[in-house]
Amino acid sequence: MLRKIKKFRLKTKKGVFDTRFERNNDEKGYIVRVMKIPEIVTGGDSLVEAKYMAREAIEFALETSR
Repeated sequence: MLRKIKKFRLKTKKGVFDTRFERNNDEKGYIVRVMKIPEIVTGGDSLVEAKYMAREAIEFALETSR
């Protein structure tokens, strides 16, 4: 079970965030973690969907933490 990891800097309405996308060779899709907001764990079936979900999760987390 080898995991492939990709790192991206995602630009959102709230700033730029370092993220880590993990893909398991045995499974479909990506798991996303946001380095500065460790409680965010999201994902998607494709890289495009996972990036979208990560942006949404970041914006939601920052809006609700006020």
